[in-house]
Amino acid sequence: MPPLVSVKNFIRYFLGVVIFFSVAGSMALAADKKLVFENEQIKVQLFPRSPNQMAGFYEAREFPKKMVDVLTGFCFMTAVIHNKTKDVFWLDLDSWKFVADSGEMKRVHRKQWPLRWKKMNIPMASQSTFRWTLLPEKLEFFPDEHEGGNVILISTQNVFSLRASFSVGKNKDKGSIMARIDNIRCAKDDDQK
Repeated sequence: MPPLVSVKNFIRYFLGVVIFFSVAGSMALAADKKLVFENEQIKVQLFPRSPNQMAGFYEAREFPKKMVDVLTGFCFMTAVIHNKTKDVFWLDLDSWKFVADSGEMKRVHRKQWPLRWKKMNIPMASQSTFRWTLLPEKLEFFPDEHEGGNVILISTQNVFSLRASFSVGKNKDKGSIMARIDNIRCAKDDDQK
């Protein structure tokens, strides 16, 4: 019987993530302000997520309150990327720079979370689900592939830009694609009123 419970939980979490990105993405698109870079090679979209959106999503997955409280103190951006080329390109979040007038903003790397969660005694099921919602640090994109996930930044009131670079070619030897999105803000709960 336990394996069925695990499969059931996995399906519940997976469907929740799919529904979250679908519904929240359409809500963000309706918000007049599109944060998108698109050319013949790539489409990159950003969807700022408010603390209430993130709290609701993670609470629905039964995350401990102390974990939700920590997460809602950060700036969440859901990134959706589409490879429109006939070649492979590579995502490497180390080549993404979020820049405000005051300088480069700090992105919270996914490898920083496990130690924090361990110190807080966060259940492994919550840690695993959280990991699934993050954009991979590195990923090979095949032609016409789409991928999405959250990028987490230290929260700020400042307006900032994203400068993202993607290496092209199976061996990363065919140049790079540069994407830039300006006028980004961390979402606040009152943005949805």
